[in-house]
Amino acid sequence: MSVQQIQGAILLADNRGLTQTDEYRSCQFFRPADLRLQAGALVKFDEDTLAGGASLAMEAAADCDTLLIPLVGGVHFETDQHSHYIEAGSSLLYRAAENAAFTVSNPFQQALVNFLHIRIKGGPAPFPAGEVSVSRFDLEGAPNLLIDPFSGVPNPGHWTARIGKFKGREEAFYRLNRPDSGIFTFVVDGAFEVQNRLLHPRDGLLLRQLDELELEALSDQAVILILEIPHENQFH
Repeated sequence: MSVQQIQGAILLADNRGLTQTDEYRSCQFFRPADLRLQAGALVKFDEDTLAGGASLAMEAAADCDTLLIPLVGGVHFETDQHSHYIEAGSSLLYRAAENAAFTVSNPFQQALVNFLHIRIKGGPAPFPAGEVSVSRFDLEGAPNLLIDPFSGVPNPGHWTARIGKFKGREEAFYRLNRPDSGIFTFVVDGAFEVQNRLLHPRDGLLLRQLDELELEALSDQAVILILEIPHENQFH
């Protein structure tokens, strides 16, 4: 990999915030009380786990895109107008018309489910407010490539997502769409070197002031998620 001097911050999986009950566990990168990290428009990136048959009630903000990506198993997403089942290999995007409640539930009684809950603030709505878009993607069918996990969204708006599954020593590049954007990467499985920084499973990396992202998988079956987002603030 070529050496490029950029601003960045590694977010270790072990340092995430933790909220836990008998039925629910949430590992959080960005907590409201944590002023050490400024991630621009990315206001939430949680890895949530639900026990068998459990459900979780949440509230969507009107000025945020709410993204759900199952990693293990599948979940039901429900509002007063919509009901969708999504599983690993699919994603859901929701933009509420106003602050609105929704529920995520585990339909399996004997198995845990694990999913990412992401919120990105501001920007134009990708489709009429109050609607839901479900997309599907196939990591096995596109090995060693970065693909769009939200390809079903007609107008993705001000952010971009890519996900890929790689063999060891395979490289990939992602060129940013906007020079003022920032990048957040999350290692789902395996290990990666991203911009000369070593990342292990569930580690995150915030980057800015770069034109192109370089990554190399350091293990087989390694999976990484990349978000390009408006980055309004400097790192502290």
